[in-house]
Amino acid sequence: MLTYTLNKIIKTVEIGLFLSIGLMLTRTFIVTPLLIVMLLFTNDFVTMSIATDHVAASPTPDRWHIRSLMLAGIILGSLVPASVLRAVFLWARFLGLALPQLQTLVFVTLVFTGQGMVYLVRERCHFWHSRPSRWMILSSIVDVSIVAWERSAEF
Repeated sequence: MLTYTLNKIIKTVEIGLFLSIGLMLTRTFIVTPLLIVMLLFTNDFVTMSIATDHVAASPTPDRWHIRSLMLAGIILGSLVPASVLRAVFLWARFLGLALPQLQTLVFVTLVFTGQGMVYLVRERCHFWHSRPSRWMILSSIVDVSIVAWERSAEF
């Protein structure tokens, strides 16, 4: 439950900040509504697979420290928008990419970072401490494959 909750806080902060700040800075939607829906689906499939994960259970009931949980979620959820927005300006300025190309790169970056974040927060110690479940790995492979295939069809 803690992993699921932290993951949802991170995703909410990440998407909310990214869309808000991106719109204010660029005066355009960096991600289209269709891409947002696809992003939510890819995030939800891997998030649902958390229920099948192989992390060790806590020896005692977890006591949730909401303030710490929110702080961790805000910090981790702020890192991705900051780095992706910086990348958008670099891609636009130095590569001269058009808006549809930028939207595709942003979408793919958000999907990959979303997948990575689930693996990052699944363990309380090092993320490599235990092997993820087959369903978790499979859902990530399917999500990334569908996104890569669908987005490559646009180019």
